Amino acid sequence: MGRKITSAGVFWCLCLMVTTACTVGPDYQRPDTVAGQGAPYENTRDDLSQVVSSDGFSRWWRAMEDPLMDGYINDLLADNLQLMEAAARIRQAWAQLGIERGALYPGLSATGSAARRFQSLDNVGVTSGIPIPETGGTQRFYFTQLEAGLSTSWQVDLFGKVERSIAAARKNYLASRADTEALVHSLIAELARRRVALASLKRRLELTQQTVESRELTLKAVERRYRRGAGNVSAVDVYLARENVAAAAAEVPNLRRRMIDEAYALDLLLGLAPGTVDPETTDIPVLPPPRKTPVGLPAQLVDRRPDLKANELRMAAAVEQIGVAVANLYPDLTLSGSIGYQNDELNQFFNSSNLFGAILGDITAPLFQGGRLRANIELQEARTRELAAAYARQVLNALREVETALSNARYLSEQIRHLENRLENIRRAEKQMQELYRKGLVSLLEVLETQRRRYVAEQTWLVNAQAAWNNRIALYLALGGDWLENEPDLQPFPLPVESRDS
Repeated sequence: MGRKITSAGVFWCLCLMVTTACTVGPDYQRPDTVAGQGAPYENTRDDLSQVVSSDGFSRWWRAMEDPLMDGYINDLLADNLQLMEAAARIRQAWAQLGIERGALYPGLSATGSAARRFQSLDNVGVTSGIPIPETGGTQRFYFTQLEAGLSTSWQVDLFGKVERSIAAARKNYLASRADTEALVHSLIAELARRRVALASLKRRLELTQQTVESRELTLKAVERRYRRGAGNVSAVDVYLARENVAAAAAEVPNLRRRMIDEAYALDLLLGLAPGTVDPETTDIPVLPPPRKTPVGLPAQLVDRRPDLKANELRMAAAVEQIGVAVANLYPDLTLSGSIGYQNDELNQFFNSSNLFGAILGDITAPLFQGGRLRANIELQEARTRELAAAYARQVLNALREVETALSNARYLSEQIRHLENRLENIRRAEKQMQELYRKGLVSLLEVLETQRRRYVAEQTWLVNAQAAWNNRIALYLALGGDWLENEPDLQPFPLPVESRDS
């Protein structure tokens, strides 16, 4: 004989289903990449003293020993428009996380209604037994209905669909924060490159102007000797001396043009109108060649570079979406209820005799969806595999960037050392050549060639010093150093705060 199922039995059955809810779908595991092999960087194998912890990367730009950078970076964090865009994207991700979290809790609504209805007395008499008055014409019965109450609905997360959706939204939010951190790093690096370029161009302009003045003095001396009829000076010497002056003078407008371009780019980074920073009047000293910097191990790179962290978080969010897609294969349980008062008059409206209520449980199970649910699982799995392959490629490219910067640093340092030796010797040669020319022991052509070589040597040294700093900036950027040591103090805008481990 079958057993009758009571309402209490249904209630306890639903409670059992809620308490035994499970989470379906795969859990995220970090994929293996070439960075996790534990070996040092190829270009540090002969210099293991440089393979240390990452503590040396905080506020790396202070290694420039340049007060300009601190002021520039404060302005950058406060006024850069790209960072304002990034702040809006972070808040969008935070709001989406709030939307997903809302599904964890029951929805509660207040309801209220008031109605004034009428009905023909013929129908009323038939249906309700109210006597029909014996009067002529159509008679109507009017009545009032008042109702107020609360209703609630809650979708029970039996198979972890809501939990997975919240986890995916949380990871996307953290990825958005990491994207902003990467943008800050990139903008600071760009700012440093512009500052180095301006210093180099300004110094090159000063050297060029000094060269023009020096060559003009030489030209005057040649013209004076030519007018006096010196035997070792001809019209050709005068023409060559004039050409030498014009060659240096032609570089002045070119260098000024490039300085203005760099200054405009700097203004844009700082959120200023073009032309605000005047490189002609601003003191921008040339920086000495950078010293060696410690680097970590390749295995540290995936946790240090914010762009890699952002990509990994998106990959983890995609794994959570697989769980959401799998949970769609299983039944959904929705619990709902309502309670309130109903009466035809306000007098004693909240009397217990007017109370009504209901508790409902609704189970919906997908039976046939034309393969849509299975296809969605395959879609999310394929998307996750795509992100995993892209992440592995990005890690490999990050290693290449670090190795390239380390290799370039070694060869640029060697090149600068030779250029300094060249510059020292050509300066000595030029000084002696001037003495010999005044004594009539060498030709003007030899003097002009020595001047040209000294000018080229000075310009080449400055260009390579700039390249060395640009490479050092690229190395810090590639290593993903912890540039913002005290992140809350340096943030350009207030951000929603959530633990990275939550």
